[in-house]
Amino acid sequence: MNAVFLKDEETGVMVKCHATRSLQQNRKLARRWLQEKLDDVHLGPNAPSNLRKAKLQRRKAKMHRRAKEKASLFALDSQDEDDEMGGDVSAQHQHQHEQELREPSATRSNDAADGWEMLPARSPQQQQHQQHDSSADGSRA
Repeated sequence: MNAVFLKDEETGVMVKCHATRSLQQNRKLARRWLQEKLDDVHLGPNAPSNLRKAKLQRRKAKMHRRAKEKASLFALDSQDEDDEMGGDVSAQHQHQHEQELREPSATRSNDAADGWEMLPARSPQQQQHQQHDSSADGSRA
């Protein structure tokens, strides 16, 4: 068994350490832990371990506060954009998309140069004419 038990006779503070398989390392760790506990007892809030904890808590609180401020600024910026656009941006995009789907003014064809090219839609007469031409060729199955 490599566990180490240390007790301070004056204060009655006890420490048990079985962090590693090495007896020497456990003794070293137990002494460090006992010293930290005794500092806490004698120095109270001014103990080095308590000062480190307080500093860490202040740092976390500052980071949390900054994250909240950043989130609120982002929310305000998006609201400003919505107001400039005259309402909800996502609703406007949805409305534009619905209009594009309803209006057969242009159809898309794949263009190798830039991805897409807008072409005018065919009128019903042109579509009938094309169907009539293809049937005359005998290519219609």
